[in-house]
Amino acid sequence: MRKSLILMMIIAIGLFSFAGVDCFAADEIKVGAVQPITGRFAFAGPHINAGLEDALMMANEEGGINGKKIKYIMEDGTYNVNVSVAAFKRIMARDNPLIMYGESTGMGKAIAPEIKDRYKVLYSSTSFSFPASWPTPPQTPMSSCRGRPTATCSAFY
Repeated sequence: MRKSLILMMIIAIGLFSFAGVDCFAADEIKVGAVQPITGRFAFAGPHINAGLEDALMMANEEGGINGKKIKYIMEDGTYNVNVSVAAFKRIMARDNPLIMYGESTGMGKAIAPEIKDRYKVLYSSTSFSFPASWPTPPQTPMSSCRGRPTATCSAFY
């Protein structure tokens, strides 16, 4: 998981640099996350958060990305769509990260139109539910789905 997250970030930064997004102008690269630290999914959220923190800490110990340190920004979404969407919007307004990681299918579905039309942030989440939540790729070009290429995630490959 750690190596795949770091690889995903490196690929994302490369794609953003080719697309003309000036992610290298800042002194650090920001990665945001909304995780269910409390609430009904709290049995998993702290562990996911710890994994993200560890992966980014390891990347920073190895020099970051192109010499830039990675800053991790996290808020508790409580596994509630309204709370997680509000946390996403706060992080985007305050920190404007290059990458966001979300807590649920519900959150991903709720923010997909804004990611496409407003925020232009690379987004991924713990969700594996394609048919229930994600529109076709032209509608969500900045979102990715983890997992093997099946009907669940095929639109992102």
